[in-house]
Amino acid sequence: MLPELKLDSDSFENLIEEYRSQIAGIYPDWTDYNYHDPGITFLELFSWMQENQQYYMEQLGPEHYRQFFRLAGIRPFKREPSHVLAEAMDLERPGKLVIPEGTVFTSGGLHFETVREEMLPAARIVRLERRDSSGRTEYSTETGISGEHTGMAFAPFGTVPEAGSAMYFFIDGELPAGEDFRMSLLLADEKRNPLVGETFVPLGALDWEYRTEAGWRPLKVLEDETRGLLYSGRICFRMEKGLPASGGDAMLRVTYRGGGFEEAPVIRSISLREIEMRQTYTHRYPEGRLLAVGNGFPNQEYPLPSEHFLADSVEIQAEDILHPGRMNLWKRQDDFFAAGPGDFCYTLDEQAGTVRFGDGWHGLPPEGRIVITAFSETAGAGGNIKGHSVFAAGDPAYHAADGLKFRMTRLVSPGREPEKTEEALLRLLREQNRTWRAVTCRDYEELVKETPGLIIHSAHAWTEEDNPKTVNIVVRPGSDNQALNLTKGYRDNIRAYLDERRILGTIVRLHSPEYIRVNVSCEVIPAPQYRDCEALIEQEFRRFFAEKNRLYGVPLEFGELYGRLDRLPFVRRISSLQMEADRPGVGRKGNGDLVPPKNGVFLMGDPLILLDHYRD
Repeated sequence: MLPELKLDSDSFENLIEEYRSQIAGIYPDWTDYNYHDPGITFLELFSWMQENQQYYMEQLGPEHYRQFFRLAGIRPFKREPSHVLAEAMDLERPGKLVIPEGTVFTSGGLHFETVREEMLPAARIVRLERRDSSGRTEYSTETGISGEHTGMAFAPFGTVPEAGSAMYFFIDGELPAGEDFRMSLLLADEKRNPLVGETFVPLGALDWEYRTEAGWRPLKVLEDETRGLLYSGRICFRMEKGLPASGGDAMLRVTYRGGGFEEAPVIRSISLREIEMRQTYTHRYPEGRLLAVGNGFPNQEYPLPSEHFLADSVEIQAEDILHPGRMNLWKRQDDFFAAGPGDFCYTLDEQAGTVRFGDGWHGLPPEGRIVITAFSETAGAGGNIKGHSVFAAGDPAYHAADGLKFRMTRLVSPGREPEKTEEALLRLLREQNRTWRAVTCRDYEELVKETPGLIIHSAHAWTEEDNPKTVNIVVRPGSDNQALNLTKGYRDNIRAYLDERRILGTIVRLHSPEYIRVNVSCEVIPAPQYRDCEALIEQEFRRFFAEKNRLYGVPLEFGELYGRLDRLPFVRRISSLQMEADRPGVGRKGNGDLVPPKNGVFLMGDPLILLDHYRD
């Protein structure tokens, strides 16, 4: 354990007394120890300076915290702009429109810029159809098909997806071949674990196609933010060969080929005419805007033109002292820890709105003109505008969008302010209690339940005495009302997530649950003053089994169920109670308890409740 160093250990009074007591041994001729003596005055002055130095030596500054955070593996969050999706409001007669990247729109006095070049086709989705594997139409919707209407609940492959089922898109307008289009979808994804990183195996195999005069051809999907209709996002696609057929039939379709969705995809809104914007306003200075004139001294610090800048957008150049008039591009770094004495680098302080340069040992101090060539500013958390806000084109050089307006349909990610040191410390304390590595069986269970992209009902891990290096994990996909087995997509994603977090040398084996449905039959003599006793007893059965559907390999106790029924106020006496498993391989103890296998879990079967109102 590291010792705790206390640098500020002496007070001013203690220092004065200590040094005054040493005078006689150092200089015996000193006889005046009163406060008016100049020597005592100097002694007090030096004691005061030492006390100040001790105090500041023990304090922690921003640089200390930055290094502590770096050692702990976290970085304080930077200022971020809000990202929104907005839909063109001219949906009745849409026309093709190309909006360049960085086009400025305004809403409520705030500026927004397009994230990329957006191409709005002269087309819109007018109908969606769901057809089964034989091509028979099961469901069709023609209302609320836009990004603004989020009340639609369209299951593209049915509530229980079957291989061969498909969703057909009927489109009014043209989607020319060879051009890139973006389709925005809002999906019901609240139960699903958030995605972390790019490694994810899609759960369902989907085939996207478009119709031509020669038949259906594969549609090239360039980017799929939905990860196979799992998350809300945009799908970028292109029709490469053959002219798309026109007419009243469907133009696009997506077919489910199998794989296994634990939750059927549900579309809440869909649109071909949405654009993505972020709440920023970019300033560019081709000739450079003078920030300061460097003096070559270490740790130079200068204010930026705006305190609300985005760190990743700042571009700074400084004059080359060996070649006057030549400007060099300097790089932003989080700190100067790894910088050399000749590195052109700087750091930004988002709280103070300043730029800082190195000290000559870590980072070169600039000398000469320092200019800023570009930066973006944002309101951060203040840019989180209300839903359905209207955006108008605000770029005077952008004449194609004159009069065009967009309405906000979805907040992709909220804006935020830079994280303060105190907030980062609190986050660090919270993350200390989070499971990062799998050591115990409980660690494996916690990590499995947070596997990105999946919906995990429960998990249970155990090891055998004769093979402690092998960790067996039973995983139940889906939610409470489902009894699903692990699919290949589930196994691949869980293994990939655990492989980076398990102890070297351990082997992980994944198992599907053995669902054991228990049929309960009972005969009860009820109290005559109560009504609906049969429904109340069945409700108690369901409550009992709901508490057991996360316990694997745990016996189902006959006595516990009997006691719960016996304590009900409307039950006078229990004449008989039986529990029967619907499958072999379930043991039974002498007291009536059912014993499942290691990966077995009990679910409620069909209850049989008999009420005898005539027995005493």
